[in-house]
Amino acid sequence: MILLDRMFWQLTLDGRRHLFGGRMCFSQDGSGFSRRVDLALQLDRVSSNFLVELSPEEALAFVERAGCYNGFTVEGLTELVSEVNRAVQRMGGGCRLHKFVVGNEGSRVIYVVVPKFGSGERIDFLVLAELFDGLALKASADEFGVFEDSGMYFVYRFWWD
Repeated sequence: MILLDRMFWQLTLDGRRHLFGGRMCFSQDGSGFSRRVDLALQLDRVSSNFLVELSPEEALAFVERAGCYNGFTVEGLTELVSEVNRAVQRMGGGCRLHKFVVGNEGSRVIYVVVPKFGSGERIDFLVLAELFDGLALKASADEFGVFEDSGMYFVYRFWWD
């Protein structure tokens, strides 16, 4: 839990969001998949302000088990995460280099993070943003769009109110 607190502090230190300011780990023993998803689900029940970094597989497990409110459904979020995974893998030449940051910023939020190193030469990020726009509309996201497009990362944000 200390690392979670440090990560949150790094996210809010200067009033701006820094999704990559630190590495989030949930266990000292290296336990993986189910532990991270379980912790994200626990936070989802008690916090309206948290972010957790998950792999594509973990993000899918999270949205399949997380609660629904504010106009989104389990089916809609599951389809969104599945379609994002397929699109990034297809555009990235079969590589799954992306990750998700899921959580709550007053309501459900999902960030898709695609590193540009290793994938930038294969992925057309304008086309990817347009594809994500369509997925956001289909999933009834209230706010969506490119959150960061730097030399290092392409980050897209979906938020439901």
